[in-house]
Amino acid sequence: MAEIHVLPTRFYGSDQIARLCADLTQAFETGTDTGSRAHHIRADGERLLALSQQLERVVEPLLQGLAHRGLREERANAEVAMRALIDAAAALAAGAKRFPAAEESWVASG
Repeated sequence: MAEIHVLPTRFYGSDQIARLCADLTQAFETGTDTGSRAHHIRADGERLLALSQQLERVVEPLLQGLAHRGLREERANAEVAMRALIDAAAALAAGAKRFPAAEESWVASG
């Protein structure tokens, strides 16, 4: 069996993403097996979790700045919106971390 190594994350430009989407769409339409993406999904989940934690640290001073300027309602609204975004990202990251390896079967839990 071949060894699978997780490669470092690369950041793509929009033209590269468009090309990748087109290639994957063509592979899907032609029934080409592109192999397991479990390791990529898990790695992306780890990165998403790290980014959501970073966002949380950056947002707090911004919220405090709104409060210091007397914009309490705006602060409350922004906090609710940001909390929802951060929680959704964390939930998505947790789901990616639970994604099974190629040999395992995927069973959605309810």
